[in-house]
Amino acid sequence: MTTGRRSDGTPVIVSDGDALTRDVEIWNLDTGKLIGKPSVNPFAFTVTQLVTGRRSDGTPVFVTGATNGRVRIWNLNTGKAPERVSQPLWHLPGGRTRGRQAE
Repeated sequence: MTTGRRSDGTPVIVSDGDALTRDVEIWNLDTGKLIGKPSVNPFAFTVTQLVTGRRSDGTPVFVTGATNGRVRIWNLNTGKAPERVSQPLWHLPGGRTRGRQAE
């Protein structure tokens, strides 16, 4: 779970969501209402990492990391159009990582 702000200033909570669908949920921090439920895991992989931030152009985003090793960047305003950052990355002993470059 993490917090952030949409472009319109709305404070939000982004949670790793629903145990059944494993979708991320976006909640309005002021009202407590669910305002978005992007389908993050169409293949039912569990989100293990979740952070919010902003791109250099100011667009608010949230980033997910899942048990399948994939990292994706999502638009926090829309909750749509994931951008895949990497093919699966596998952590090896000694802190080494094996995987493909970003697409």
